[in-house]
This record gives sequence, C-alpha cells and structure tokens, in this order.
Amino acid sequence: MLTVQQAVFTVESLIGKVQQQKQLIHQLVQENEHLRHENKQLRKENEQLKYRVQELEARTKKNSSNSHLPPSSDRLSTPILLGLNGDDCSLPQSYASHFVRLIVRKFNKKDDILTDEERSW
Repeated sequence: MLTVQQAVFTVESLIGKVQQQKQLIHQLVQENEHLRHENKQLRKENEQLKYRVQELEARTKKNSSNSHLPPSSDRLSTPILLGLNGDDCSLPQSYASHFVRLIVRKFNKKDDILTDEERSW
C-alpha cells in the first residue's frame, strides 16, 4: 500500500507528464496551423503556375497560319538535320553545312535577295 507521501509524489509526476503532453499538443497544433496555411499558399501558387503553363503552351503552338504572327516568327517544329526516317542525317559535311546555312537563312531572312556571300556557300 502507498503512503501519503508516495501518492503525492505519484500524482505530482503524473501532473508533470500531463503538462508536458499539453505543451506538446499546443506545439503540434501551432505547427499544424502553419502547415495548413503553407499548403493553402502552395495550392494557390500551383494553380497560378498551371494556368501560366497553359498560356505558354498555347503561345508556342501558334504560328503564322493560326495567329496574327508574321511568318518570320515561326519556330522550327523538328530538328534541322533529320533524315526521312527520323534519324540524324548522314550528309557529307559540306552538304550538311550548306543545308544548315540555307535553313538558318530561311528563318532569319530579311529579304528574298541572296547576297554574294550566300551564293558562295
């Protein structure tokens, strides 16, 4: 059987443990509130970013045939040097470099007149 002194000691130790648990619960509640707030902000930012991605994807799909953009703003939809089967083109270096120059000229042209330098390629 417990003495009064032992019972008081046991009760005091239980009260101390309850207070520790109460503090821990309070900390966890505060952390939970902070995480909920952060989660809400991140979800809002995520929605904004999704919308922005959709905008950018729609903008990259536009070209001169489906928007008000001029033909000079059209982007290449495939890599420049691809063979008919989709593999890298195996042209000799002189042909390949000439081909690249023609493609670059086509997408960077300022007028339709070839310069002497371009004719020499």
